[in-house]
This record gives sequence, structure tokens and C-alpha cells, in this order.
Amino acid sequence: MEGNTYGVEGGNASNNGLNDAVVQVSFSQLASGESDNLWGSNAWSVQLNSNFFTGNNRLGDWIQFVLQNNIYNSSPTQRFARFGIWNVTNVYGSAQIYSNTSVYFPIQTLSTSTSYSIAGTYGNSEIEGQLVISSPSNTYSYLVYQPDKYGLFGNWSSASGTILGGGGLSTADFKHPTTETTTVQISAPIITNAFTQMEYTTGEQNNLTPGTPGTNTIGNAYYVTTTSTKWKDCGPRNTDLQVR
Repeated sequence: MEGNTYGVEGGNASNNGLNDAVVQVSFSQLASGESDNLWGSNAWSVQLNSNFFTGNNRLGDWIQFVLQNNIYNSSPTQRFARFGIWNVTNVYGSAQIYSNTSVYFPIQTLSTSTSYSIAGTYGNSEIEGQLVISSPSNTYSYLVYQPDKYGLFGNWSSASGTILGGGGLSTADFKHPTTETTTVQISAPIITNAFTQMEYTTGEQNNLTPGTPGTNTIGNAYYVTTTSTKWKDCGPRNTDLQVR
């Protein structure tokens, strides 16, 4: 589960026919002082993850489209933000990232006036990821491409995501009062079996308490939206919002 014990799902793409997926994160309230238990202040990620599938390497794989903010490789003084596509394989029960493509840009600061949207698509034997950062004054867009190394095409049935810890199983801790909204959209020729349940994917998490998800279908697109909060007496830690 993307975080802890409360994953949210919202629909099946018939015959693993998911064409593309989008996750969008925004805040209507945001107390200062978000901190990651591993990476420190203002470190977090926005993730869009596929379902697990058995790839052409005969192992358990999944694809992650991810914005990582204010993290570092070896020195805490050399921090960066990046957006990338990660081909992830589970080997002996642990996640092993075998290939990735990333673009780097200035470190971001969360605010109620900025939203983060990640779109993942498949086409021409490539996986494409697009990050859009929108604020009243500017909109920035970043594109990355990655070969479909493990065979996402024909195996893509669900998508999940929200704002989480920066990486390495970390937790993004928000202060009160914080109100965050995540919308996950999937597009496929046929969307069936709308429902919610727990789901396992990546290991990062946050300390927000999820609300009741709302759903909407427009043509071949299915949307699930949930609003999560942080108050003084907060409940269980939040996971991702998932649609499949």
C-alpha cells in the first residue's frame, strides 16, 4: 500500500486496457513545516504508480512516474528536485530499480496556490511521463520518455498516487491544519467494477487522514477524488489514492 493501511481504488480497466493515467495534488490549507523523516524539511514526492504485473523478465514489476523534491544522492548539502520514470522490479521481496530517466529542476516549495499533476501514457513502445506545475503566475511542464522495458503495455490495469515521502520508505509529515486533495484519473476503452479497497504498491507514506473518496465518469475516463487532512488528533497514516 502506498503508505500504510488505507489504499483507495476506484475501477477496473477491462482486459488490462488502461491507456493513460493522471494524478493531481493540491492544497486548500497548508500549515508551514512539512518535513520528511528521512530527508528533512520540505522533502516529499508526488507519485503515480501502475499496478504490479509479471513482466517479460518473468519477475514482478511496476512503473513509477515520480516527482521527488529536496532529496540528495550522497551529500545533504547537494539537494535537487527531479521528475522521472522508474522501471521497478521486485527481487527477493524488495524493490530494485533497474532503469530510470529523469529531468532535474529547481527545488519546489509547497503552497495553496500551486498544484502538481503527473500524467503517464504508453505509445510507440515507449512510456511517457509529463509533470505540470501550475500556479497563478507560471506553468511549467516537463516531459520524460522511457522504453517499455518490462512490458507495461497489455498489463496496465490500475493507477495510484498522491503526495508521499521523498523516497526510501520515508514519510511526509504535515502540520495542522492541512487539507490536501488528490484526484486520480484513468482512461481506457472500458471501465468496469468501480469500488474502493486497500492496495499495495510503493512504500512511502504521509501522515494525512483520508476522507471518503468521490467518483465521477466522463466518457472513457474515470475519476476518484479524496480530500485528506491533518489535525491535532489525526487518525491512521494515509496511503495513495488508487483507481483500477
